[in-house]
Amino acid sequence: MRITGGEFRGRILKVPKSDAIRPTQDRVREAFFNMVAFELAGASFLDLFAGSGAVGIEALSRGARAATMVELNRRHLETLSENLLVATNQVFKHGLRNDFTNITFQKVCLGV
Repeated sequence: MRITGGEFRGRILKVPKSDAIRPTQDRVREAFFNMVAFELAGASFLDLFAGSGAVGIEALSRGARAATMVELNRRHLETLSENLLVATNQVFKHGLRNDFTNITFQKVCLGV
């Protein structure tokens, strides 16, 4: 797996060996980021179920100011941390280890 565009283009990323992870294909990430390119510069990016971190790192590569990457599996977080260091020379300081599979969304009344 590699970064498809931006500052870190071409950098190779590790993928955790697990049946629980299905990395987003290069061409899918490239198509997605081409669609949101004008919104990404300086934005904060949220990557739930981050796995290897490829989507969040791609966002940083293409100009996002920050990326929050959330992953439940500790081994996947370790791989994500290694990928971030290899791709961006940044240390992964604040990992969010959480399960977002059973989120309950509530409607909020804004006092109409």
